[in-house]
Amino acid sequence: MQFLTTLFFFFCLHFLADDDYYEDDEEDDPDVLKDPLYQIDLQTYLTEFLQQFSQQPCFSAFSEHLNANDRRILQSIGI
Repeated sequence: MQFLTTLFFFFCLHFLADDDYYEDDEEDDPDVLKDPLYQIDLQTYLTEFLQQFSQQPCFSAFSEHLNANDRRILQSIGI
């Protein structure tokens, strides 16, 4: 479980660092547009997840392994 949490944590950091990641993916498929997952603001969701995660006691174990860029990204969202 810890591996999956760590993997998700680093995915969040790198997604938040790459503002243009999904901007080229304009979907025209009506089925995709109706999908509830398509409606999620992923940046907001991940920011809130990381903010909540940073309040957990185990966060210090993760933060020890962050590089300078990861720390900068967290600082940019108030962590």
